[in-house]
Amino acid sequence: MDKELCFFVEDSKLYLEQVLVDYNDIPIFFVCKDKMKYYAVLCSDIEELNYIVVNLPDIDLYNLLHGKLSMRSVFTNQKSYWEIISGDTIESDIVIRKSVEEINYSVLPEEGACFEVLTDDISSYIQNFDKEFLTKGNFKVISATDFSEKVLCEVYDCNLQLMKQFVESYKGQSKQKISIGFDNKNIDYKESMYDILKLNMTISEKEHSEKWKSTEMEILAYAA
Repeated sequence: MDKELCFFVEDSKLYLEQVLVDYNDIPIFFVCKDKMKYYAVLCSDIEELNYIVVNLPDIDLYNLLHGKLSMRSVFTNQKSYWEIISGDTIESDIVIRKSVEEINYSVLPEEGACFEVLTDDISSYIQNFDKEFLTKGNFKVISATDFSEKVLCEVYDCNLQLMKQFVESYKGQSKQKISIGFDNKNIDYKESMYDILKLNMTISEKEHSEKWKSTEMEILAYAA
């Protein structure tokens, strides 16, 4: 099924990806996508149907969908945004690029308010997005010759959180390949995170951290 064209923004055509929040069937907070990039869209005037649009990095969308990034921060974290004043047709919309310093904070979501999944449709979208996100290589690949043990642990912990989210989302559905440092194991989602993590090296031990310092460190989690 063809996706709905929502906006022309500069040289890009933005198509509706997923409605996250609506009011009387009018989308007021939603995700659009062009050929490559995601965009967060907020309806700033529900009567006139005017909008605030920002380009959204994949990691920001991931954190938004999982309640780790507030809905307000999605907009304020960017350097610029587009103000769209609806015309009679998409072609006649007025699109103005502005600095985020000009944004009207009074129309943004409340400070600290995070997105919550309320429908099966959105839950399904998040699972599909997660699968794509986690297979894109959105993980750190670091040449570490002089990293301290503390830095290694921070990188390790950060990626474990992503893995945990992935395993919880797809438990029992398929198999996952996880690689942390030198560990590489196909696991079944029925295994608990405890079973997964106990098989991985503990980098707090001196011999392990020294080993990691001497080579390229790669932390991945993806669907096999």
